[in-house]
Amino acid sequence: MASCAQARRLGVDRRALRRLLRDGAIDSPAPGVLTAGGSPATFHRRAMAAALSPGVTAISHRTAARLHRLDGFEREENIDVIVGRGANPRLPGVAVVHRSRADLAHHVAVVDGIPVLTIAATLTLLAPLAGPAPTTRAVQSALTRGITTSELRDVANAWRRRGRAGPAALLAILGTSEDDRLPPGWFRHVAARVLTRFGVPLVDGFPVGGIELDLADPTRRVGVADGRRNDAARRARLRQLGWDVVDVWWSDRHQPDRVIAELSTLLASRWPPRG
Repeated sequence: MASCAQARRLGVDRRALRRLLRDGAIDSPAPGVLTAGGSPATFHRRAMAAALSPGVTAISHRTAARLHRLDGFEREENIDVIVGRGANPRLPGVAVVHRSRADLAHHVAVVDGIPVLTIAATLTLLAPLAGPAPTTRAVQSALTRGITTSELRDVANAWRRRGRAGPAALLAILGTSEDDRLPPGWFRHVAARVLTRFGVPLVDGFPVGGIELDLADPTRRVGVADGRRNDAARRARLRQLGWDVVDVWWSDRHQPDRVIAELSTLLASRWPPRG
């Protein structure tokens, strides 16, 4: 796949391009973009075509979330692109065009050969288009892969302007500061509901291999932990020790049912207690 400008630099003039298009030897899946005739219109092909279109800076929003393999966007088919000041690509039927006055140059990565907004920039813009629940899931996915809350906050704060809903939504998901934690009363509420439902008493502040779980059933090796402290290395350590842990986030403060449902599933899968 190539742009028309690249083809001309290789010595293929406009007349030759028109002839090749007419004969079906090449296709133009997006304005100013060329590909071999008959190539299947896969998701990645459509994303690449949109990214190569004149004026486009990078793939963004939902499409970027899928390319970064963030949870919840595995089946995304929409193509979103972002452009900077002065650019006005026309991509009807090809992509949704988003415009930004922010400095995009330092927020572009390459994924599968396609220019894509970084994970932090993607999450900063995602919520108004994808919705809060899918964005929260994507944030959790990014954090468990090692992206830091500081990195996400830095980008969200840098892009925070009046009228931009995305940065504020991301900051709300992350909490207002690094020290934000769900209060002890929240965990006591979860423990009480689990005790009522299963008759299982959960221990608070339970240490496992140098890692402190907020709640734990030591007999079944099931626990609950703040996801921001439960990074990939800690998760691997807990798995090696035979533990399953439900990550909780600041955004769960208003939806304990999600945590209780996941915790209940784990407890049921390990019933009776492990020896």
